[in-house]
Amino acid sequence: MVLETVTITALGTSQDPYIGVGFPYRNYLVTGTASLGANVDFTPSVSNAGANFTIRWEADVTVNTFSVSICGIVINQSDVNQNGLFNCYYDGSAWSVQYYADGTDQPQMFYGVTNVTAPTSGTITLTAGVDKFYQRLIGAPTVLAGNLVVTANTAGVKDGTQFFVQIAGSITLGANSLTVFGLTINSIDASSGNAMVIATFDAGASVWRAQYIRGSFDLSNLAAIAATTVIGNPSSSTAQPVAIAASTNGRLLVRRSNALSFQFLDWDNFNTTNLFTPKFIDVTINSADILTSGATPVTLLDQATAQGVPVFLGALMFMTSGGSAYATNTNIGLRYNGSADDVAFFNGALAISGASDFTHHIIPQAPSSGAVAWGGDIELYTKTGNPTGGTRALNMRIFFSTVPPP
Repeated sequence: MVLETVTITALGTSQDPYIGVGFPYRNYLVTGTASLGANVDFTPSVSNAGANFTIRWEADVTVNTFSVSICGIVINQSDVNQNGLFNCYYDGSAWSVQYYADGTDQPQMFYGVTNVTAPTSGTITLTAGVDKFYQRLIGAPTVLAGNLVVTANTAGVKDGTQFFVQIAGSITLGANSLTVFGLTINSIDASSGNAMVIATFDAGASVWRAQYIRGSFDLSNLAAIAATTVIGNPSSSTAQPVAIAASTNGRLLVRRSNALSFQFLDWDNFNTTNLFTPKFIDVTINSADILTSGATPVTLLDQATAQGVPVFLGALMFMTSGGSAYATNTNIGLRYNGSADDVAFFNGALAISGASDFTHHIIPQAPSSGAVAWGGDIELYTKTGNPTGGTRALNMRIFFSTVPPP
């Protein structure tokens, strides 16, 4: 039996374990730490049936783009960066190579950092023990033209092997996605960076298990959104957040019909003891509408605007200064559309003259018939016909509450 010691260097090595007559057995002890710049090869030039040799491997080798071959078989990276034993046997026609790792296989961690410029699309597949365990993904900048995926091989990977993938920024997603070990990176982290995905190989399930960790950030990292909006999901299903516009003054963000939007509170926002929560609305009636209000009443408040059936509580009337007073048919009434009785009135309101504004409080009244047809819009009309001659506008502040439909 012959024992030979081989020290692996970056230059690689080519060994001929000659197994001829009188040399049926041979043994090697391989040591050294090297990042290969050339191949390592152990291949007998002459072999007899029954010949065998062993290689006690105590080297730590990084193969890079090169290879370690024993009897024509390329050895995995995971088997040449830790201690083990290769047993080689020739049956007369071919060599078989068996590998025995010392005890429990250790994770194959190729230490170091690799800066990777993100491509515009495609898949980056990392190889455990060959690619450095810390990968730094950054744009140059990069604008994605398609989806980009970062993953790793699973064949032959040792339990507990890890990759750290730093999202270093300058990547614009657009309508595309960036997925790292199955986790979707959001557009903010892709563009501004400061995020990390840690992937650990679970050999029992043969899967990479990953966790997405975001670094600290402030509001300046958020993308600009439209003015007077809030970020949220207005739909009833899971979705990316969007800007919900607050386009009208006085509205609140309310859920109704399984959607979020800015609107007035409705009767269903309150319990039965709070149904008569007071509200108000301001309405301006121009002179053209006043001059035809005997024949065509003016709608002051409809149910859509009231967000429910309106209940009249009172009104303030403001007459603008300037212009001329109305000459005839100057008594006004407020009623529900379709009702014969007023809920309030002000006789001679349109006949008031003078240069100054005036304010008058109009209060509800009991119906003369004992009942009021309610449930419709609240409207203003002139009692005895269309007014004449006036040019002043009329401002009304209507106080009301809402109740569920009868």
